[in-house]
Amino acid sequence: MRIVDASLKRPVTVFMVTAGLVIFGLVAASRLSVDLLPDISYPSLTIRTDLPDAAPGDVEQFVTRPVEEAVGVVAGLVRLHSISRPGQSEVTMEFASGTRMDLASLAAREKLDLVTLPREAKRPAIMRFDPSLDPIMRVRFSGGGNLQRLRRIAERTIKTDLEGAPGVAAVRVAGGEEEEIAEAAVADGALRAALEEHQAGKGDLDGVLAFEEVEPEGEGQGQEAGQEEPGAQEGHRWITV
Repeated sequence: MRIVDASLKRPVTVFMVTAGLVIFGLVAASRLSVDLLPDISYPSLTIRTDLPDAAPGDVEQFVTRPVEEAVGVVAGLVRLHSISRPGQSEVTMEFASGTRMDLASLAAREKLDLVTLPREAKRPAIMRFDPSLDPIMRVRFSGGGNLQRLRRIAERTIKTDLEGAPGVAAVRVAGGEEEEIAEAAVADGALRAALEEHQAGKGDLDGVLAFEEVEPEGEGQGQEAGQEEPGAQEGHRWITV
């Protein structure tokens, strides 16, 4: 009760102390800096290794496990977990707070250089998670049913305009359908039968099929007798779709 009694006996003193604390708080709040995107770094590393055309089981056995065994002894490591996808392995290393990530990255790279991976595997890439690299805005647009046309507009028009805007560092386009070019050698008879089956003449396919007869590589350049390029027999032609 001494504090209560002293406050009741000296109300002016209590008022001055309270007013001083409020003023100091207001001044400190006005000078406190606020960052929209503060510098945040997480003590973690992700090791990504690509193994094309491999099943998740093969990725787990031949890539993920050797990588985990190699980097599992890096100093400061707290937690280690991995994900094996078709054709890709991701091993995430989480370190204790205060760990120097540049030294941890060098130590992980030294361990990875000693790992024996399949010949088809790509060189492991070490990546650090940086929140500042995450997109701050996502724009979605739709219209019609032609996904190739939408992606072409996004890449050639919208992306170009956004990249020229002040303060924009990078623009990435995702989704839609990408245009592909496929070539195959088919016999003239099979091509004519296919056109008749779909009741379409060559004029109906302008802009869709580009017909081009090509000369087999190596012809007339010392090609050994009796050897022919696949699809280069008489009566065949290359079509580009």
